[in-house]
Amino acid sequence: KNVKMRAVTQEHLRSIYEGSLTQWPDGTSIRPILRPRDDIDTKIIASISPKLATALDSAYGRKGISEAATDDRAADLLEKTPGSFGPTTLGMILSESRDLAPLALDGVEPTLKNLGEGKYRLFKVLSVVSDPAVTTDGIARFLKFLDSAPARAILERTGHLVSNAKPVPPSKGVPKK
Repeated sequence: KNVKMRAVTQEHLRSIYEGSLTQWPDGTSIRPILRPRDDIDTKIIASISPKLATALDSAYGRKGISEAATDDRAADLLEKTPGSFGPTTLGMILSESRDLAPLALDGVEPTLKNLGEGKYRLFKVLSVVSDPAVTTDGIARFLKFLDSAPARAILERTGHLVSNAKPVPPSKGVPKK
């Protein structure tokens, strides 16, 4: 929060999480915000490299580092904590008008274009799952809307890359409730 730096490298990330890089270039203390060890954000960061995974793991043992259990709590802490650094999504920043700035990683900006071209590799996959046995007319209309041009425009405007995946019928092996 309130840091003028707009790009980091894998080495920056490793150094921040292991605790050897403690200040931003302007002298502000770096305040990492962690997510739980089993959270997808943590797993995505750890997947960047084995060295980064080790550094991230060591961050959990350091005193004074905040941990946020939810996406909302993480974004709240990132907004309120001077010098903060941590994971969130472009989708959350844009759709909730968060006062946060996404950082480029290794010179690649976190844009939908770069994500779609496979250049930016940090992302979450969001899916909509429904059970036809309990799908109401309202749910059916919403699901149909999600596959429309207006819904795609909303999703893209709010930082979500829309795939061309089509609905998958339920498996015959899925047990009924």
